[in-house]
Order: sequence, then C-alpha cells, then structure tokens
Amino acid sequence: MSVFWKVFYIGVIIIEFITIGFYGYILYRKKVFEKNVLGTAIHIDPLKKENLVVSSEGQLAYFFESKPNILDKEYQKSWLPGQIVYTINTDSLNERYDYAIEKPANAYRILTLGDSYTFGHFVNTSDNWTEVLEDLLNTQVRCKNSTTFEVINLGERGYDMDYSIHRYMKRGQKYRPDLIVWLLVENDFFNINEEFFGKLHEIEKNATKEELHEMEASGDTYRFWRQAQEDMKKRLTDKQIFDHQNSVASRFLQQIDMPIVLLTFPNLSNPHKKQMSLWPFFNKNISIRIQHQLPDIEKENGTYKPNDFHPNATGHKLIAESVFDYFLKNDIIPCETSRSGNLQ
Repeated sequence: MSVFWKVFYIGVIIIEFITIGFYGYILYRKKVFEKNVLGTAIHIDPLKKENLVVSSEGQLAYFFESKPNILDKEYQKSWLPGQIVYTINTDSLNERYDYAIEKPANAYRILTLGDSYTFGHFVNTSDNWTEVLEDLLNTQVRCKNSTTFEVINLGERGYDMDYSIHRYMKRGQKYRPDLIVWLLVENDFFNINEEFFGKLHEIEKNATKEELHEMEASGDTYRFWRQAQEDMKKRLTDKQIFDHQNSVASRFLQQIDMPIVLLTFPNLSNPHKKQMSLWPFFNKNISIRIQHQLPDIEKENGTYKPNDFHPNATGHKLIAESVFDYFLKNDIIPCETSRSGNLQ
C-alpha cells in the first residue's frame, strides 16, 4: 500500500473518532441538561413535593400535608445559612415533639394556624417562632394553675384560609386547645387554593425545559405561583374573593368555643384590616382579639430579603417575643404571671 493511501485511511479514522467524540459530547450534554432541569439538580418549586401527601378531602381537591415522621431537608440555596431541616412529627406537624392528644394536667395548650410564616419556611424547626414562644412561656412565666405551656404548630407552607381551617378540623381540634393563634399575611386575603392549584399544575405541566433552566439560573422559584395567582385574579372579582374569605372566617369562628388571637404584620393593607374588623361579630360568645402590630421584621433584618421575604431566625425570634409581650400585657393567658418566675 502506497504512502498516500496509508495517510488517507489514517485521516478517515481520525475524522471518524472526532465525529463520534463530538456526537458523544452532545449526547452527554443533553442528558446532563435534562437531569438538571427535570431531575433532582434543579428546584423550581417552592414546595418539596416528594415530602408532601396530597389528597382530595371533601370540597378540597388539592389539600396536602407534610409526610409524617420525616426529617424534611430544604433544598440547598446559596442565601440560606446552611442545611435547613424541618422535623415533621407523627401527626404531620413541623414540631420538635409529639404531643399527647389528651392534654396533660395543669398544661395550658396553644394551637397556631397559618401558612409558611407559621410553618417556619427556611428556618430549622427549633428556630420557628412557635417553638421560641413555647420556650419563652415555659422559662419566663410561672402560673399557679398551669405548670407547662404547649404551643402546637399547625402551620403549613402554601396554605390559604380554607386549608388552615380544614387542618384545624382534621388535626387540631382533637388537642382541645385553650387558645388559638392565627398568623395571617397579605396573600392569605386574596389567595384561594382551590382556584389556584389547578392553574398552577397546568402551568408546570406546559413549562419548557428552557424556561425551567432559566428560572433555576435566576432563582425565580415563585414565577409559576405568581402566574397562577394572576390568572385567579382575572377570573374572580375582588368582591367574590372578599365574600369567600369572610364566609370561611365566619364558618370557622362560629365553630370554635375557645379564645382566638389573630396576628398580622403592620404592612397589612387597610382594606384587609377593615375586613378583619368584621370578624369579632361572627361569634360574640368567645374572645376574638386582633393584633396588627407584629414587628416590622423587614426593617429589623429579620427576613431573607432580597432573595426571599420569609422570616429568618432573627425574624422568628422577633415575632415570638412580640407575641409573648402581647400575651402578658393583655392578660391573654388567664393566670397570674411573673417574668421573674415568682408566683404572684
């Protein structure tokens, strides 16, 4: 074989290797991209769905709760202080402990309702305001008629008013609380999950790989949620939403027979403050108190702003201290108390 043909065949072999290598690289990149977008490497949903139990219950088609008995590890985010872990107890609650259904003798039991701000999204369970409040009550208050305080947290990420109340009926009322505390934020007054989640699922299903990748790169994990909320607002009038939320609040407040404290942050809009002013008239047989003056945690560096507006550990501590002070100054807890720990 002449030198020419040897060089020719060697050249063909080299070209084949280059072609195979190029297409192998393209295939590898495609698989990596698909894994990052559709697998565990990319996280574009504010909720970790694999750790939730979704079930249709009554009129609620999309109701969900955390899976019981797990350590729910939050997705890693560059702006979080480290690995965040939610300790979910046997009753699906974000709690350090399991609580006996039958209330212990001489215990004063508080039950908290709400969405992610009550659940404690993006803080470890022990740093949540409900846990800090429980510790404050047990270390700084002594009562003649109550030796221990229990604060049982029914808050869950993504809940609206309907879901919070359903969870109380499903999980909370069996604990027979002495007091209910419900933290409400602005979006609780316009979000209706049964009108929202159907559209959210449709948006997620139709999302392109490129869109998911861009959302991950930009950190815009709430984009689909905003789109679903905007769609809901186009379909429902302000009056329809107002009437629905008032109906939900009225139904709940007429069902309970224990005092309740409704908490909001100072930035709650005036229309929603006026809306809440109607609620004490829904049940005049119980004490319904409204506290609009939780601390402005955003001004106190108590949030993850600009990445996220949920409270950080500092914000939760500020909330707990504010609620604790409100309890003492307004005689919410019906016993003689002393911060010093001495019986009065």
